[in-house]
Amino acid sequence: MTHFPSGAAGAAPAHARAESLVARYPALDTAELAELKRWFNGKASALDIGLLASNERIAPQYRRFRSDHLDTLGWRDFALIAAVSVMLVGGVVAAMVMN
Repeated sequence: MTHFPSGAAGAAPAHARAESLVARYPALDTAELAELKRWFNGKASALDIGLLASNERIAPQYRRFRSDHLDTLGWRDFALIAAVSVMLVGGVVAAMVMN
C-alpha cells in the first residue's frame, strides 16, 4: 500500500499517484481503490481535485470514479435527511399545537 505524504513537499507525488490511479480506473485492485478514496476524502486539496477534473486525458475515468464512489448518498446522508425532516415536522406540529 502506498502512503500519500502530507504537506507541501508531498503534494506533487501524491497528486501524481492519484492521477495514475484515476487513469487506470476501474481496473484497480481493492487496496488501490481504497487508497484513491482516502486521498479524495481527506488528503486532496481543492486544487488537486480541480487539476484532476480538468485533465482531459483522464476525464472519462474521473467522471466514472466520481459517479461510482464520491457522488453517491450514503447511510449517513440519509440519516441526516431523516433527522432534519423529523425536526422540521416536529417544529410545525409544535407551532400548530401552541396556537
